[in-house]
Amino acid sequence: MNNTFLTFFAISCLLSTAFLIGLAFEIQTVEASGIIYIRYDGCIDPPTTPISNIDNVTYVFTDNIYDEIVIERSNIIIDGNNYTLHGTESHDSKGIYLFGIRNVTIKNIRIEGFWYGIFLEDSSDHKLYRNIIAANKIHGIRLWHSSGNTISGNNMTNNENGIYFRYSSNNKVFENNITANAINGIQGLYSSNNSISRNNIVNNEHGILLHETSNDNTIFRNIITANEFEGISVEGSNCVISDNVVTGFYNVHEYCGIFVGMSGKGNLVINNTVQNGFSGIQIGSNDTIVSLNTIIGNYNGILSDSTDDCTFSRNIMKKNNFAIQFRYCSDCIIFENNLNQNDIAIRLYDSCNSTFAQNTISNTIYYAIGLRGYTYNNRFYHNNFIDNRQIVYKSATDSWHPNAWDNGYPSGGNYWSDYTGVDLHRGRYQNEPDSDGIADVPCVIDANYTDNYPLMGMSHTANTAPKYNVSVISNSTINYFECLESDSTIRMYVSNMTPGQTCGFCRLTIPHDLLRPLYNITVNHDPVIYNTVFENETFSIIYFRYEHSTLEIIIVPEFPSAIILPLFIILSLITPVFIKYRKNQQG
Repeated sequence: MNNTFLTFFAISCLLSTAFLIGLAFEIQTVEASGIIYIRYDGCIDPPTTPISNIDNVTYVFTDNIYDEIVIERSNIIIDGNNYTLHGTESHDSKGIYLFGIRNVTIKNIRIEGFWYGIFLEDSSDHKLYRNIIAANKIHGIRLWHSSGNTISGNNMTNNENGIYFRYSSNNKVFENNITANAINGIQGLYSSNNSISRNNIVNNEHGILLHETSNDNTIFRNIITANEFEGISVEGSNCVISDNVVTGFYNVHEYCGIFVGMSGKGNLVINNTVQNGFSGIQIGSNDTIVSLNTIIGNYNGILSDSTDDCTFSRNIMKKNNFAIQFRYCSDCIIFENNLNQNDIAIRLYDSCNSTFAQNTISNTIYYAIGLRGYTYNNRFYHNNFIDNRQIVYKSATDSWHPNAWDNGYPSGGNYWSDYTGVDLHRGRYQNEPDSDGIADVPCVIDANYTDNYPLMGMSHTANTAPKYNVSVISNSTINYFECLESDSTIRMYVSNMTPGQTCGFCRLTIPHDLLRPLYNITVNHDPVIYNTVFENETFSIIYFRYEHSTLEIIIVPEFPSAIILPLFIILSLITPVFIKYRKNQQG
């Protein structure tokens, strides 16, 4: 009997153990059912999922989850409550999938180990924020035909791509940390009117790539550092790239800070800081404006390749190998750039019909201008060439082609710091009395090129009312300049450029829409006499001298408009009275 009891007890224990193991397995199967649904009616399927439901609007995680989640309901909030949504990197798995719905908020979830962390398809107006999206096989966040979404405050790391959108427009991506993704921080294809701003994009293979006709996108105020290839790359039209800080690896020859490809036109690259790349800014699209950028320590500061009708203005380029390099470019305008301490300031290869004006090119280590291949009909004037080792370089294999080094008279040529000419005469042939700010003898640049009208002072462009441009040529340092359109006044503060300088001059080109002649000019409140170098219906060029110290120069019209109008009204009123009086006298 004892043996029978023991046998029965052993069998009971084995059955109990098997039951418990089976129960545990069944529970695990329920918890990891494969896909969790938040249904159209608001219910959670399966209901054992560790998600609480408040009024079918707010859904809160109560534990980690090891399944995919499909959301079928619009106008809800998914709050991960800082729990983790785990995947196993199975093919095409989606951590959270939204299809054909709108206005879902997804926040505070760590999503890892899926093919796609969050997948939006044909969906709009969603908000994804404060999530950690890490170690997903393909995309951290994927948008497909989805518009009007907001992605902000997320951390995306160690995915293949941080954010990927295709055929998706009018989305906002801001204030995310996107780091150490295997290929792209952000990639967009066929996607327009998106805004990408204030993100930290670090240590990816590419930073931001918007390709395949992605138009009218705005990329601004991002910090993009230590990415291996492009920091920002755009293939589209009418995109704005502004106020970004982009730094790379100088020793990686493929790296480009900002790249604008040739498939579009009309792009704007403005007010960015770009450092330590192979090419700081590379342009391949026509009608592009590159302005107010600071470009330091790159192999090419600006590389323009096969472009027409582009504008490069007011950029600061320092310590680059080539500050500006043009290849196969034409009809561009390059003005008011500051190129300092570069190995080579400007290099042109097979490029023509461009204008280089009012640039300051200084302390160049090798040469200021390189003319290579079939480079012709370019014009250089009102540039300041200061302390450069050599001005123009052509290799033995480069033939001479016509390029102009002045803009004729009365506009003039360039300022050369090592030129020692004098200015005693004026006029097209410099044989008339009085000075005009142009040297009496041409400046010979090399055996082929001559500046026929070298400037006796540096060229400046003054900041004036938005639609006007006052050109100033002076041998003084211009400390301050303002133009007050309201009372038609130009005010300047100047000082001697060198300690021993005793005499100064100013030559101003003044639009008549801003200030009409004649002019009253005072220097430290004392009137001075000026010469009119040239005058037509639209502008005047005037010249005057002064003895040097720190001076205030004020220029006003001889008859300000504020006085002319009241005088005209008064004369209009008294003229009929005067005529009637004369008739009475004659009668």
